[in-house]
Amino acid sequence: MDALSVYLKLADGLTLNHLVPEDAGELHRMVMTNEAHLAPWMPWVVDKKRRDDTVGFIEMCTKQFSDGRGFNGIIRLD
Repeated sequence: MDALSVYLKLADGLTLNHLVPEDAGELHRMVMTNEAHLAPWMPWVVDKKRRDDTVGFIEMCTKQFSDGRGFNGIIRLD
């Protein structure tokens, strides 16, 4: 298994997945759609308006994971 295809099955149809570049569009849309709700807990949301910001975040997460310094993922419901 590729180190970046890490996932954990949480329940039927529910998984915790490592972020991958293909997630950028969906993640960006979700963050922007929920900006007002997320901002009190995640103030960085206000400054990250471009899709390229999301791509950069995913690249940083991938490097962090590859270096053994952390894990950032998404919960996916199929």
